[in-house]
Amino acid sequence: FLRPPLIQFVEAEHITISGVTVKNSPFWNTHLVFCHNVSIQNVTFHNPSDTPNGDGLDIDSCQNVRITDCHFDVGDDCVVLKSGINQDGRNYGVPTKNVTVANCTMHHGHGGVVFGSENSGGIENITVSNCIFDGTDRGIRIKTNRERGSYIRNILVQNIMMDNVLCPIAINSFYRHGVSKSNPELLDAAPVAVTEKTPVVEQISISHITARN
Repeated sequence: FLRPPLIQFVEAEHITISGVTVKNSPFWNTHLVFCHNVSIQNVTFHNPSDTPNGDGLDIDSCQNVRITDCHFDVGDDCVVLKSGINQDGRNYGVPTKNVTVANCTMHHGHGGVVFGSENSGGIENITVSNCIFDGTDRGIRIKTNRERGSYIRNILVQNIMMDNVLCPIAINSFYRHGVSKSNPELLDAAPVAVTEKTPVVEQISISHITARN
């Protein structure tokens, strides 16, 4: 079905990953699902620049996570927060919440810190601070669509330095990559009724950002 991640923890608690380099994964480099109380410190995540879906670190329906002093150089998103996709994610209803990303460097990648698009269990209470993005395609990116539902909220981003970032800040509630072409609502810009599939993006604070080139 999918190429495997290099490291994956599922339904685990009290995880510490520290002082290692994880590299050359065939898919997402490190993936945590339904985990609690996680500390990731002083880790280098490296995937080739042309790795399909070559994310560095995917935090998926996890709570109480600290990501500090890490370096990312990957082929897709550096740090990405998720919580399940569409009806399956809403059925589980497990959010990603209480996550800190601090003192990290992102050197190459599709996005520096990304929220979604798989956010159907909710994403909330996230802080991103004191990081450097150098050469990522995007910096802070929030992406969701009309199929996801749930929420992305209570996000605090501050003290970020960006250089050679193509699009420093992107908030997109009409994300179309990978959507089913059989559902015209996902491709048509015409208004649709608000339902459980309608995502909510709110209480986003982004401040003290310097973006050059």
